[in-house]
Amino acid sequence: MKLLFSLSVLILLLLNISLLISAFSSTKWSTINSNKNLSLFSCTDCEQLQDNWNFECLARTTCENDSKLGECNLYKDLYKGSFAFLVLEFGSLLMSLLFLEKLIFLILKFPSGPRVSFLGVSIFMLIFHVTGTITWFSYTNAGINCPIEKNNNTRPSVCMNTGSNISIANCILMGGTIILFIISYLKTITSDSSFYIHKKFIWISGTIWLWTSLVFAFITLILMLGSLTVKNWIKFQGSLGSLFRCDNCDSVQWMSWSCLQGTACEINNDSNDCKLYRKLAHASDYFLSLQSLSLILFALYIQSLTVFIKCKVYGNKYLNYAYPILLFIFNVISTISWFATSEGIVNEECTDGDVCVRSGPKLAIASNFTLLMSVCLFLIIYYRRNEESLAFEEIDAKMKTSTNASQAKISKATPDDTQYMKN
Repeated sequence: MKLLFSLSVLILLLLNISLLISAFSSTKWSTINSNKNLSLFSCTDCEQLQDNWNFECLARTTCENDSKLGECNLYKDLYKGSFAFLVLEFGSLLMSLLFLEKLIFLILKFPSGPRVSFLGVSIFMLIFHVTGTITWFSYTNAGINCPIEKNNNTRPSVCMNTGSNISIANCILMGGTIILFIISYLKTITSDSSFYIHKKFIWISGTIWLWTSLVFAFITLILMLGSLTVKNWIKFQGSLGSLFRCDNCDSVQWMSWSCLQGTACEINNDSNDCKLYRKLAHASDYFLSLQSLSLILFALYIQSLTVFIKCKVYGNKYLNYAYPILLFIFNVISTISWFATSEGIVNEECTDGDVCVRSGPKLAIASNFTLLMSVCLFLIIYYRRNEESLAFEEIDAKMKTSTNASQAKISKATPDDTQYMKN
């Protein structure tokens, strides 16, 4: 019966993750004017839609021409809703993967952490997803009926479609997954009594090295997030660009590389502008995708690191080795992929035709060095950890010594002392 519950919870959780991913890729997320299908990020049935254009491109271009048009407000709301949903769904996906890892460890009888950790990741998984879904609906005001709007100044109505329905259904399914897990598992989870002892390295306590590793890890996180958000990424032909946008490449400031690519390549697919915007758009997409994987691995690595700092045993030792190594590999590859695709160069004097890097890529490069320090320190101390059996032998020896000492004190006690202890 317990195995049946285990498989049921595991299958439901895998279904939750599958629905999260399928909702992103749905080409029929919503509908406008009864016949135009929208994905989460763009219009799939709009006429004369330029290549790689999304709601941001449509909103900024439409509002630049006439901010009173109903479509201007529509595309702005769709862009805000899709962006908020994307961020919150990434948080939900991250929590669901942490929940999945813990559940697999529990089924395979590996140390899986205390009950509060299961409750934390599962509840946050649901909160992020429900909040993301509600946020999207609050921005778009999506409903069941969406009549054709003939007045150009009136914002077109948005109707629910496959993607949004999947998102709503997944809210209910996630709640059911959590309830079933609580009923079948939560009472049976016990804290693992085994633990590790940190050995010294170069005459310094292993615990100090681990805290140092944690500091380097958080510096790495700051550098990673900084590289994603800083505006000063590149400079070329007198223009300043971030990872995703260009300051003055268009009449609309800070237009995304994807939007610029769509416009330039629509005019002339062989033009220098088209080729430049295309490679910068692809470079940012590759970097963002690999950094997203790195952030997921970072969360798994930090979990292993913080648990090990507490001297507790968690999960599988091979995975504890694999997480930091894979994190470092993906972080390095993300930086290399951006440089290889964008053909960026490190040069203070930027000539015509060159894509010269500024603060953003330098932060990305620096994150690899701080991450290397964190990973190396963790792996060294983790490799040198005391085996569980040795730790228990030391505990048993200490307990025996403590017991013998207590018995000796009792045997030497005077009658008055004995009377005092009884009282």
